[in-house]
Amino acid sequence: MAKSILAVAALSLMLSPFISFQAIADEGFRISIVAGKDKQSSSVRAVGKVSELITDDDRKTFNIEDSSLKSAIDKHFGKRPNDAYVKSKTPWGDLYAKYSWSQVHRVTEVHSAKIVEITSEPSILSSKTLENNSNYSGTFDASISETVENTTESNWSEEDSVSVSQTFSYDVSFLGSGGGGETSFEYTHTWGQGGSESQAIAVGSEQGVQVTLDPGESVVAELNASRGSMKVEIVYKIYLTGTTAVNYNPKYKGHHFWDLGISGVMKSGGLNNEILVKETIELGYYSDGQVVLK
Repeated sequence: MAKSILAVAALSLMLSPFISFQAIADEGFRISIVAGKDKQSSSVRAVGKVSELITDDDRKTFNIEDSSLKSAIDKHFGKRPNDAYVKSKTPWGDLYAKYSWSQVHRVTEVHSAKIVEITSEPSILSSKTLENNSNYSGTFDASISETVENTTESNWSEEDSVSVSQTFSYDVSFLGSGGGGETSFEYTHTWGQGGSESQAIAVGSEQGVQVTLDPGESVVAELNASRGSMKVEIVYKIYLTGTTAVNYNPKYKGHHFWDLGISGVMKSGGLNNEILVKETIELGYYSDGQVVLK
């Protein structure tokens, strides 16, 4: 809705001087992933929101540079303005500061988070053969252990269209890893940063697995584990909020200056005010390690 400077000035008199129209709390971004053997035991949760003052690159991305913005205002408000601004400072004493108008901000928030697919298949990590070549029965150590890596790899779509300064924190847990319990690790990435992270873990048993063999007997000890693969998709929504400060000379509808909601202006002008950016995270992990005698 458009507001003239007189209406805004009157409203400002009723508000506490300590209220900031520009104050927007940024929550940051936190992604928590639990990788199990199936979807029922796995989960992904992503939260976060950040608001940043619009940049010149953002104006290009959202197609609200000077000429296109004025054309959209014409369709929205009925007349093309002489001047249109999206942030401070403007002439005439800085309209945003003078009348407590909200500058245009680019907001990035989590839109959705889901598990796309998850698979698990048996894997033989290692084996050894035990033989009793003596004339007496004996007890042999069948313990076996192997070091493997749990991994994550991130890929982004269209990350170059915008730049978000907030750090993204990841907390990844692998169920059934590390001797049947749970292992986890944390890391941070910046917006659009792909690449991989890894964690080395020991699978199997280094002690306590014993077998008794008679003379001439042999046994094969196999270290089996489930090799899991999981794909997670997180979608971020980016849009603009705030108002555009416009000037008409001569006056239009009784006033020189108006502030118009940017979302309404863009809608009237047929301009898209939503960008979706997808982050895909692929995880590889081992679980349920056990020694099997054959």
